[in-house]
Amino acid sequence: MALLTSLGFSQPIQGTRVGRPWRQRLADLLACEVDYAGKTVLDAGCNVGILAYEITKLGPSFIHAIDGSRPVLNAARLILRSVETPHRLDLARHPHWSEPVDPGTDPSVFPNAVEA
Repeated sequence: MALLTSLGFSQPIQGTRVGRPWRQRLADLLACEVDYAGKTVLDAGCNVGILAYEITKLGPSFIHAIDGSRPVLNAARLILRSVETPHRLDLARHPHWSEPVDPGTDPSVFPNAVEA
């Protein structure tokens, strides 16, 4: 929690806007029984990168994580720093908006992600 507080988060991160905790989201993801070994994984709306971090334990060749919030992406960068899996983190921005957008509340597609 001290790490997240130092990044400017004052509230505990719940995992999703609908209130499902990270453990449930991870259980749902693993229940799909996808073989991630050797594959490239896109985590769109990665939040702080917890699911991407857990997927790295399943042997993907590359993780690409994107999110619309720079503070959240900075937290994901710190979390994914501890993994050996090659990865890239990008801030999703729409070319016509000057501020990062929240993929959880905006249905737009972000075709022009820029590196954070």
